Amino acid sequence: MPASTAKHVTDAPSRLRALELALRSRDPNRILAALRAPGERPEHPSADVEHACHGVLRYVQGSRSGRQITDVMALSLCDAVLALSREPSGRMQHDVLQLAIEIAGKNMIRRGRYIREILERDRAPRGLDDEALPREVRVADGCDLAGRILAGRGCVLVRGLLDRAALETVKRAADKRLRTYGVRALKAAKVCEPASVISGQAREFLERTLAPFFHARATLRWDHSYFRRVEPKASETRVPFHQDLNAFGLMLANVWTPLVDCGVDAPGLEVVARRTREIAPTLTASDYYPDLEIAESVVRERFGAEACWAPVMACGDVLVMLGTTIHRTYWTRGATRRRTSLELRFGPPADEPRAPESEQAR
Repeated sequence: MPASTAKHVTDAPSRLRALELALRSRDPNRILAALRAPGERPEHPSADVEHACHGVLRYVQGSRSGRQITDVMALSLCDAVLALSREPSGRMQHDVLQLAIEIAGKNMIRRGRYIREILERDRAPRGLDDEALPREVRVADGCDLAGRILAGRGCVLVRGLLDRAALETVKRAADKRLRTYGVRALKAAKVCEPASVISGQAREFLERTLAPFFHARATLRWDHSYFRRVEPKASETRVPFHQDLNAFGLMLANVWTPLVDCGVDAPGLEVVARRTREIAPTLTASDYYPDLEIAESVVRERFGAEACWAPVMACGDVLVMLGTTIHRTYWTRGATRRRTSLELRFGPPADEPRAPESEQAR
């Protein structure tokens, strides 16, 4: 091929044109070839490039739902978009990584690679030395202090954020459903609407606290919120040390609230009150949580016993945890009462990847 022709094929406008035509053809091999075409990659953000990346992402989502492409091809397309996108907000890259984790599913090797990349791209504030920070606040202390504690410790306890009477009412409905289905956990949407458990004021406090930790605005993810029941006499209902990012494959915050007073005669929660930006090694041989359970010895060795915290909580208190924060069910030997809890998760909206900010402004 003559040099002039090669230049024509590999310059940026020609590559984008080739990608546009490939997307119209809906041929995955042709799209992948256009994404991987030789030539210099853009060093700076470009509205045209991000528009093309957005188109590929929509193609992958639509083709997967229609089973028109394999998971291997879908991941190859995700990798190619990651290599091409330069969106300054990081939203495009974050959406691609979340989709790749979903596609990887239970393949922990593939999934782990994308989770590590999410953590490498994490823009959450670093926070202060955790030893200089308190572990809990009240609403009157403000969401700025709550956010600083969360950045330093990976968790923060907010006393009395939710309405106790409303939670006690919802608890009756949740307990009935959990007994009827004979399960330990149940999607919150099967029990009630969000307004039944969280007011606008509490929701705003959490959204403002969590805003610095995500590439897009933090919002309640009702689709990933759960009621959970723990029975002191049934050890199989106890959840071991784990990280939600590894369990869900999504960068979400867990706003955990007990529907009964807990931590003494009802099981509570034990959390490692120290910020971590990595996925801890897990046990492959676990009775209920293979590839998710973190051995207690690993936690003690890495963080020390003093980092483990099991606060006594009242109904209406919330413990906010980042996706990498290590936690587990906690109970004393004197625990006799059943504990029902609610996990409210917050993160970027559950919609299709948006067009780049530069395109939205047009």
